[in-house]
Amino acid sequence: MAIVTEYLPNAIILPDNLGLRRDFLDARSHVPEVPFLDESDYKEHDTTTVFYDVFCGRDGKSIRALGPPFVNLAQHLLPIQAYLTMDGVTYSDPLPHKMENRDRVVFHTFVLPQKIESTTNLQVKFIFANGWDSSVDIKPFYLPDVFLQFTTIQKDNPIKWIIDWINYNKNLGVERIVLYDNNSVYYAELKQRLETEIADVSVVLVNWPSTYGTSRSGYNQFCQAAQNNHAHQCLGFSEWCGFLDVDEYLVCPDKERLQNKLKKAPFWRALFRINNYLVPNIQPKQTSSLYTVRDYLVRNKALRNKAYKYIARIKGLKEAKTHNGRVNWGYLRFPTSPKNMVFFHYVPLTTNWKPHDNRLKLVEFDDALHVQDKSVAELLDDAN
Repeated sequence: MAIVTEYLPNAIILPDNLGLRRDFLDARSHVPEVPFLDESDYKEHDTTTVFYDVFCGRDGKSIRALGPPFVNLAQHLLPIQAYLTMDGVTYSDPLPHKMENRDRVVFHTFVLPQKIESTTNLQVKFIFANGWDSSVDIKPFYLPDVFLQFTTIQKDNPIKWIIDWINYNKNLGVERIVLYDNNSVYYAELKQRLETEIADVSVVLVNWPSTYGTSRSGYNQFCQAAQNNHAHQCLGFSEWCGFLDVDEYLVCPDKERLQNKLKKAPFWRALFRINNYLVPNIQPKQTSSLYTVRDYLVRNKALRNKAYKYIARIKGLKEAKTHNGRVNWGYLRFPTSPKNMVFFHYVPLTTNWKPHDNRLKLVEFDDALHVQDKSVAELLDDAN
């Protein structure tokens, strides 16, 4: 059985009685037929989250928070004052606050008056510019240090896909999976099945229920941007962390173990940027009632050369983006050769949550474009 640790964020959400709603960060759409978002897109837009989570910094010297861009809410909520009560002692002065606007996410750092211990009880009361206040209770959260963990976010994917993805990555040498569940309908079942159907790898299950964002505009998809940085800033108790989706499977064509590759990296290398092949919906075998990666054994011959993913050294990472990362001063990032690392992006493994993007469309096999490749299916069979 797997050890499944639950993490429940301390979110701060605007109450209805304030009558405030976040506007779009960018009103442009990614759907050519609909160049701009309209009122209907607000149903998928995160209009009310202030902080996805408020947590203790891993250094023990700060309180951190991650939230979406304020957009129009800035005039109502900023500046923010944070008042601390630590082990029953209330401090009269607000905590120094640093705010950094990043790619679809805002970093907040509140400096503590002293370094905290693992048993410290904290309460923080946030007072916003319009007079509204909200308080959270915080306890330091720690995980055992590991060499390599992967993180991902998912919503309502078949649980079999998630278990396959975890088992596969376990066989790659991943020691821990940090799995963010974005308000799936089966959260309790997911936790139970992870506990009973996974072995030899630990899982952190994070309940991450915020609205993902408008399906017609990536500019307003804040949820995953925050999730990636939360995995780094809050739960990054590892030397390296991989950032991939559950329909993306990393392959090492040269057969060298992934951990060996990472251990040989020079100290200044903070990031392996990884190219990918699309696996289209071609001639699925259907070995069971649910299609899985075992059923898709044909990939594109050509590398995609976009939508890269990456594995990052935690201490060298400054900001975790969806397809790349910013690194700290003194560290460098490089693309890695697809002969060493590449990932397969399984187009048909989808809940089809973007109505305008039909990923289930059948594609005809073409010798010039496609090639059979069983790398993922064979390693997955070895994992089971």
